[in-house]
Amino acid sequence: MTELGLSGRRSCRIVGLSRLVQQYRPTPKYDDAMVERLKELASENRHYGYLRLHAVLRREGQVVNRERTYRLYTDGPPGADKEATQAAAPGSVRAAGA
Repeated sequence: MTELGLSGRRSCRIVGLSRLVQQYRPTPKYDDAMVERLKELASENRHYGYLRLHAVLRREGQVVNRERTYRLYTDGPPGADKEATQAAAPGSVRAAGA
């Protein structure tokens, strides 16, 4: 914008972009404590799905969106290998045939 001598308002208008989109700065989400607690609960209760784990987290006072709980439950930490983060239950097919 400044290299061409255009104002921010004018350059956004030429491109057809909202100024709010151009000025947006995302806020970081700190999910480390929740991911750790979710892993603890999942290892203690292997038969619990994400919905039941979500209910347990809510009872403990960690109010979070159900979809976010699902994302944290299925993805794990960003950049982590999914197979490495999911431990096989003892006696399962994956543990025996791995």
